[in-house]
Amino acid sequence: MEQTWRNLSDAIADHATRQPGAHALIEGGLTLSYAHLADLIGRASVVVHDWGVEPRDVVALAMPGGIDHLILTFALLRVGAIPLDVSPGFLDQAAAWLTSALNIRHACVPKGTNGPEALTVHAIAPDWRASLQRKAGDRRVARDADEPHFLTLVARRGRQHAIAVTHRQWLARMESVRRLIPALADPGTRLLLPGSVGDFALLFACGHLCGGGTVVLTDPALPAAEMPALIESHPGAACVMPPPLCRILLSAASGPSVASGDAMLFPGLRALLVRATGLYPVEKVAASRRLSPNVCFFHGDAASGLVAVLGPADLPARADTIGRPDPLLSVVLSDAGGVPVEAGALGYVRLRGPGVAAPPLGAARTNAMFRDGWYDPDEVGTLAPDGFLTLRGRGFHLVASRGRLVFLPDIERVLRRHEAVAEAVALVVRVEPSDTRIMAFVVLGSKVAPDMLARHCRDALPADQLPDEVRFVRALPRRNGQIDGQRLLAELDGPPSGQGGRQAGAE
Repeated sequence: MEQTWRNLSDAIADHATRQPGAHALIEGGLTLSYAHLADLIGRASVVVHDWGVEPRDVVALAMPGGIDHLILTFALLRVGAIPLDVSPGFLDQAAAWLTSALNIRHACVPKGTNGPEALTVHAIAPDWRASLQRKAGDRRVARDADEPHFLTLVARRGRQHAIAVTHRQWLARMESVRRLIPALADPGTRLLLPGSVGDFALLFACGHLCGGGTVVLTDPALPAAEMPALIESHPGAACVMPPPLCRILLSAASGPSVASGDAMLFPGLRALLVRATGLYPVEKVAASRRLSPNVCFFHGDAASGLVAVLGPADLPARADTIGRPDPLLSVVLSDAGGVPVEAGALGYVRLRGPGVAAPPLGAARTNAMFRDGWYDPDEVGTLAPDGFLTLRGRGFHLVASRGRLVFLPDIERVLRRHEAVAEAVALVVRVEPSDTRIMAFVVLGSKVAPDMLARHCRDALPADQLPDEVRFVRALPRRNGQIDGQRLLAELDGPPSGQGGRQAGAE
């Protein structure tokens, strides 16, 4: 593909020549053939060029999704520009950062939406597509395979970044989708995108269009109650579903006949694709029994693309995992110093592969997310000997203390399971410049002997995961709804004892 497609929109033009009448996009009662879609993209590229958009310009798309959004995306790519999807609210709130860090000058918004004065705002009216008929021509620009083609915004530890993905990396990501999800390797499979599905909607949609398939778009405002009928109207489709919608449909499919396995909502789907994060293992298994036998759970992010897929064959036994990673993706779990840990041990996840992005824009190139060719997604997990990857939480929850790695949420979950504990939080405390301790702070709902709570922890946690000290407090201070660990440590009535497992007396 890289040898013939110097611009991603070339794929649409190729299909317009080879199969002009084939369906490309469907939205409601509107169907666009590949010939019609290629024509609209060419005309829209003239409009975008007339706006003054130049190659390598970043253009914000604060659009609600749909056909116009996709046409604009491909039109921007065609003139050599870089599309960036943002929400209208973020466009207003972060206009200064967008203009200074990313040098954004243009933004597209639905007509009737106000944009920030710092940008040249282009209002896209409902009749915008019809207005393209007044334009003719094509402003295609051949692009360098290793220049940024897409930007995606991510927030990490309170700081905004724009992840840049090149043409070469995007093609590698589309191949990863086809490799891990066989249904999407077949252009005869319709791709159904109901509602809002997040960052992967663009990857799945572009990939399927570049493969010559049909993409069905729906109104994001469509009520969940109407979703089952919509999905059932596309038998044999591959449907991408956000986790909240999956949970809603699971609740709707909880009748006796469905729950017993006698029936399910979407038996005709070729694939039901759900993002793995946000669902519990029991919900994943329930989806395979109540929604579709062909349900797959995928995981990835803006910087890495698709990481892993958990398919129907592995789901019953490995629902707690995200599946086996893409075989072309290198996945390493390491300790705090970057040294790989043993198979099955808890560690920081690091990724490297053909679809993984380069250091982000809007931040220093030495950003800790990207080091020595590896990407750190700020995730903690385990990689089993059989290759299954389990994610446990965010990297800042895994801390090093006395030569061990301790996952703080595990301590908190164990403490909260005790009937006498109302609240609990675990923190790392520096005792000396070279020494740290793990302290747990507990708010009791009823009286309990300290040694009973200590025994409860020893029964549920490995010895090297036990807190060094547990202190009882009357309340956990909060800021903006979150536990304020810094304030809690500042209010300590004495330094940590440094005695492993010591339980402080109740106040």
